[in-house]
Amino acid sequence: MKPLLCFVECKKRSAYKKNYTMEDRDIIELFWHRNEDAIYETDTKYHSILFNIAYNILMSRQDCEEVLNDVYFKVWNIIPPYRPLHLGPFLIKITRELSIDCLRSSRRQKRIPHEICVPIEELEEIISGKDTPEEIFSASQLSEAINTFLQGIKAEDRRLFVHRYIFAESIFAISQKYGMNEARVKTKLYRVRQKLKNYLKKEGFDL
Repeated sequence: MKPLLCFVECKKRSAYKKNYTMEDRDIIELFWHRNEDAIYETDTKYHSILFNIAYNILMSRQDCEEVLNDVYFKVWNIIPPYRPLHLGPFLIKITRELSIDCLRSSRRQKRIPHEICVPIEELEEIISGKDTPEEIFSASQLSEAINTFLQGIKAEDRRLFVHRYIFAESIFAISQKYGMNEARVKTKLYRVRQKLKNYLKKEGFDL
């Protein structure tokens, strides 16, 4: 059974709810040993958050399910040889990248409005997609640098950044969540992006 088909099967199995979730390190070991249960365990633990991220970008349940299939299949092909240190952020990164690819394809076909693409365009000059194991390793270093940067800024700025660029939430949704007007949210996000860009250049990243 191919991994993608295993995912379809795991969706059937997911009707039987478990009262526990597997630790990330154990899921990675399943991938490493080519055990197809890795996809079922990944879906059981991460489906909700990955689906929400994809949906915030694509606004289509059908496209989201197709993207998640692609995510699990891509992870199956990457592990091994690559072994991520943290499975959750690794899955989120791939989900965002594949959702963005799907979005761009839809945009070329004029199926979506421009404003949905804005969060991607705001950040893509700083962060680009990586595919090969070597590039993924480089991207993991970039991810660590971004995490370090975020830990050093104000909590409010960090929350705005995460909601906008990790979870792809709209400016309106963020403004409602934190009781700000939209102009203030945009201004604060712009300033954080500029600080991040300067920080990464200082750290030696070729942006």
